[in-house]
Amino acid sequence: MEPILGANPAGDYKKADIPRYLSVYGWTQDPFIDYYVIENFGTYDPRSGAKRMGSVSCDGGQYELYEYQRVTWDGVQRQYFSIVVVNGTQRTEKRTGGTVTTGCHFTAWEQNGMELSPLDFMIVAVEGYWSSGQATIRVDSPP
Repeated sequence: MEPILGANPAGDYKKADIPRYLSVYGWTQDPFIDYYVIENFGTYDPRSGAKRMGSVSCDGGQYELYEYQRVTWDGVQRQYFSIVVVNGTQRTEKRTGGTVTTGCHFTAWEQNGMELSPLDFMIVAVEGYWSSGQATIRVDSPP
């Protein structure tokens, strides 16, 4: 898959210990797979219940790769995650700014048996679970 440069997000993201993600989020079509490149997360562990598929180094940080499958009303839904490693050998902090080279993650997923179908949608997302708050995120053109 041809590398795609994702986003250069920066901004104010409250770091309270609440269940939340700061990520590049998107999905593919036929089959539908939604995916996350998680740069920052709170108390909710996105690895819970997911299968570890490998690891990759992208944009100066180490990421663990996970696949999660859940049964929904219309079948099995797959989710792919690249989750930043905290206290790893490279970048040692979750981050709220910088460049996310999504092609690096897409290539790593495919190399680790995580099949990708045609891309459909991609955003920089802040998700909260059973929480409240705010985030101001700016997405710039690639450097």
